Amino acid sequence: MAFLSLPEVTVSRAFHRQERDLIMAYTMKDVARRAGVSPATVSRVLNNTHYISDATRARVLAVVDELSYYKNVHAQRLATGHSNLLALVISEFANPFYPR
Repeated sequence: MAFLSLPEVTVSRAFHRQERDLIMAYTMKDVARRAGVSPATVSRVLNNTHYISDATRARVLAVVDELSYYKNVHAQRLATGHSNLLALVISEFANPFYPR
């Protein structure tokens, strides 16, 4: 079995960043890095939980709009352990033994 030898391609980090920007959603750390604040500050701004100065709040929200950032609900559910979902299991509707 012969192996094809492909030429080695060097790809810059900038290309990977651009590729990531197109494929993956931004994280809270990305927003924090661009806004020059900590991820905890971004969380506080988005959840409106603690006092944050108006200037910092405006800077974080501007970066959120710029990056089109949105909360990852799946990650939030994994981190908190709460899904806030209700499941209903019904075996069969058409069963004649159950009254209508």
